[in-house]
Amino acid sequence: MRELGWFGILVVGVAGLARAEEIAERVVLYADGVAADYRVSAWSMRQEERTDAGGQGRFLWVNGDCQSQPWAGVRVIANRDDRALAIDAEWLAKGFLRFQMTVGYDQYGNPGSVEVQLRPEAQGIDFQALRSNRIDRGRGLDEDPGSWQTVLVPLSYWTELKSGAVVRGIALQNRGQADRPIGYNHIELIRFREIPDWLRQQDEERVAQPEVAWPEYAELPPSLRDEQSLPRVQNGVFVDGQGRRTFLLAPYCREDQRLDVWGTTDEARRAELPHHGLSDPDRHGWIYQELFTREHFCRLGFNVYSATMPAQVFWDAVGYERVRREEDPARLASTHQRIGAPFFVDTVCWPWTIGAPGTDREKSPLPPDSLTEGQHHWVPYRISGAGREIWLSIWRLYAERYRDAGVPVVGFELFNEPAYLGRSADHRAEFARWLEARYGSIAELNRVWNTDLADWTAAADVSADPKLQAIAGRSFDYDDYLSELFVELVRAGVAEVDRILPGTPTGVQTMGGYVLSPREAVFAHRFIRHQTLVLTPTGGGRWTAGASASRPPANRLASPLAAAPLENDLLLALAGNKMIFDNETYLQGQTRREIRNRLWSHVLCGLDGLTVFSWSKRGWSWWRGREEVQTEADKYPYSNLIPIARRTDGLRGILDFAEEIQEVAGQVLPKGWGPTPSVGLLYSWPQARRLVLDATTPDKTAAYYAALKYGHANLRVVPSDRAMEPDGLAGLKVLVLGGIRYLEPELAPVLESFINNGGVLVYGESIPAWDLHGQALPNMPVAGVFGEPDLTPSRCGDLELRRGVRTIEAVPGAQVLRRDSAERPVLVRRDLGRGRVYFQTADVVGYPLLELLEEVFQDIRPEPGWHLAAEVHLAERSEPAPNVLISRRSYADRHVLLVQNRDGYAKRLRLHLPGLGTGWQPYDGLARRKLPAAADGSVSLTLNEGDPAVVIWQRDERR
Repeated sequence: MRELGWFGILVVGVAGLARAEEIAERVVLYADGVAADYRVSAWSMRQEERTDAGGQGRFLWVNGDCQSQPWAGVRVIANRDDRALAIDAEWLAKGFLRFQMTVGYDQYGNPGSVEVQLRPEAQGIDFQALRSNRIDRGRGLDEDPGSWQTVLVPLSYWTELKSGAVVRGIALQNRGQADRPIGYNHIELIRFREIPDWLRQQDEERVAQPEVAWPEYAELPPSLRDEQSLPRVQNGVFVDGQGRRTFLLAPYCREDQRLDVWGTTDEARRAELPHHGLSDPDRHGWIYQELFTREHFCRLGFNVYSATMPAQVFWDAVGYERVRREEDPARLASTHQRIGAPFFVDTVCWPWTIGAPGTDREKSPLPPDSLTEGQHHWVPYRISGAGREIWLSIWRLYAERYRDAGVPVVGFELFNEPAYLGRSADHRAEFARWLEARYGSIAELNRVWNTDLADWTAAADVSADPKLQAIAGRSFDYDDYLSELFVELVRAGVAEVDRILPGTPTGVQTMGGYVLSPREAVFAHRFIRHQTLVLTPTGGGRWTAGASASRPPANRLASPLAAAPLENDLLLALAGNKMIFDNETYLQGQTRREIRNRLWSHVLCGLDGLTVFSWSKRGWSWWRGREEVQTEADKYPYSNLIPIARRTDGLRGILDFAEEIQEVAGQVLPKGWGPTPSVGLLYSWPQARRLVLDATTPDKTAAYYAALKYGHANLRVVPSDRAMEPDGLAGLKVLVLGGIRYLEPELAPVLESFINNGGVLVYGESIPAWDLHGQALPNMPVAGVFGEPDLTPSRCGDLELRRGVRTIEAVPGAQVLRRDSAERPVLVRRDLGRGRVYFQTADVVGYPLLELLEEVFQDIRPEPGWHLAAEVHLAERSEPAPNVLISRRSYADRHVLLVQNRDGYAKRLRLHLPGLGTGWQPYDGLARRKLPAAADGSVSLTLNEGDPAVVIWQRDERR
């Protein structure tokens, strides 16, 4: 065995490490400290070395202060060329990156997890996400900060890595912003003599799964099989043929599905396509090796076909000459006839097809003034002028095509993941006029921007990135200007589709997080007003950072707080009664129960349908061998027809979900639903936009939302622009501002009026003091004068305040309700008019934050549970249950409670609806049976790990 670098202490006993005799070569980069002639360097986060508890060795500890910037990372790299590793065929076939990692507590003391991406440091190699199946023999990271887990990633995962490449080290980067430390140790490159049996078994175990069974078509319930079950649109609502509510469930496919299944249009080669033993051809060939038929489609649980448009249609229309693509647009009508389901028309630019005439400028037949100049993401045509007409022509062309083919359409997507910062001359000239109309004088602009610009032309100079980014005011205002153009284009696009396909719901799918963070002209809260279908951002909507537990904690305060669907609740507030559709759902888990549970979480989030992304086996890789398929599965785990990426058993969970949701769709889906929310959480657009400019902007909105969500408050998210509308705060008793520092000036009098009319305002750790541009806001109704944070740790009853408090000097008439052990105010109250304001000073998150908020609610009104949508307790311990997500939907004749256990252990729950009264019979909507009710109307049921429940209270017919 050849060893390169200094090995330090040989750790053979650690779980997951191979026996020494299995390894042919090893290059050690870090073990008990960095190897000789290597160096460690971190970017955008703190780096240090620590010694393990036994004092036996050092390890690398990054982000120890929990203050990393987004996409921070660390690399271990050689100082000398002779320490680098030259890659050859043997290393590519049998080489691996191996290291150990652990994740520490965050700054509040909560366990959890992080996402990491990694790469060998060699020319031309991109970062790839670390998949959980490569951690600890496929078990993934756990929440125990005391455990080290082994990561083993094949070098073949990086398909850009070729024989002859020189690897100088390893880089490990956080995906997004990590809020907790990460430990790394024993970082090395190893090459096995032969791939060990245990590793082959890990990769191949139960892949073919012949025992997984599907019902025959005739055995399906009528809701999945009958012609009357097919979805249609009635007054903007998804219903079946009999007018009953239905849930849209689609696979993401090409119009010409041959490329999804076979990867080629060469008809003669179909029978030769190998399956490499990854699927059972006799039992499951209809899934993996055949085109959809009506029966196959229904047996999988689908009722809508989500089809990406073929590019050639647009290319032919504009005269763009290039090698013709394999996809055949002429198959549209026959595909619909074969499947018999309505279509969702998906204009997604993946795989970079439709936009080619705009990006291939040398061959483009389109006029130059229609093409985008400047940054953009899949928006190659300008959003005004000649470019605007290109967009309208695309939507018109494809809408007419589906109409003329007689294909029923239940949804139409205008844009997929757009972003736009075009900086062409016409934009700059128009921006100058826009600024003059907004500010009136250059002196006023300079005051707001804190600049000394000479004229409107200088102010509107966004000809280069540095000029745009150098002045915050210019950056905000240019984005604002472009967003108005984008809104107008969306409005026109919706109208054009509706003209050709009357009544077809139409919308825009943003990139993940773009609803929460308006940027690059994509201000969803503005153009949603013009959409007739609300599409979630990619992946269904961002959830807050959080973690589940694998075993019961000592009590609720000791439990980590699970992730909560903030972006989805924001969408609910913006969408009103419009349908909400997730056109890019990524399945999670490998078992049918895990995937069924994943899909149920979308229903709890208020969705009316989803597309499973992507119904493809990336067929072209199957001709190149089993190893290539494994690499495709690693890099593209959303390709659901690669059985390594998504096991056959997991796909069976889609049908399980379909059978359940369609049975209760009419009971749980209709919008809107009650009861009227009593607690609001303000979502500030100026705050969100400041966070885009500077990610270090203090903000606790997500933490307050998650605490209220898992505290089961009768909650609605209140976007700040909607709050300023007439009746924008109607029905609310309490409005919570979680760490907000920036707000619209026009909102200050609205909040004052809310308090004077009897409302309660809760400030969490901050008072809004500035508008978007940093100008001082009018005086806000407050409970005190607030100072700087005091980071001295203390206790407040049973709460540990690790991060200290925000200092406060209470104004006359204010009352301190709670102090910490250092006698600092933690909860302060002040009566104003007919209402009140509260200030919560402690820098806490999770269930400790919820306890302080619950003390505020109890102080407002002594009746227990007045602010709750439902009471959710552990039946055996009579205390509130941690990490149970709920969605209550009350109608005139029924009350529905959707419930999901977000932890990794079973819970026996007791559920009660406050104020329900007598005369109601509870039912288990999924088990389809009556539930016994206690004297107070509560019901008890057991939820296993990740499982949902649907409890329906209906009028007792015996009364």
